[in-house]
Amino acid sequence: MRYLYLFFTIIIFTFLNQAYAFDKTTCTQADKNEIEHSMKGYMSKTGVQDYNKVVILSKRCFNGYAQAIVHPKTPIVEDATVYLKKINGHWQVLNWGTDFDSNFLAKIPKELR
Repeated sequence: MRYLYLFFTIIIFTFLNQAYAFDKTTCTQADKNEIEHSMKGYMSKTGVQDYNKVVILSKRCFNGYAQAIVHPKTPIVEDATVYLKKINGHWQVLNWGTDFDSNFLAKIPKELR
């Protein structure tokens, strides 16, 4: 019985370790909230899109960078990708769009491209 318990413990720890390693791009809830706040401020400041007319579908974080997908509530335009960087403890939008040049993408971790 003791060996069976040990066997299941090893299997559970192996599964949890693989699940954690599988997605290294998960943002903390605090980061998700701040990313959304930063994007809302960016939209308000630049007029790129109306915050009330979009849904932020996903947020991924890695090594001080983040990526979010912005989906319009009405299908007038296609989804936009937003790249952010944490600077002095705050998320700041680096670029917003549907197409990015290779020089810009080279600065973004491959886990987020």
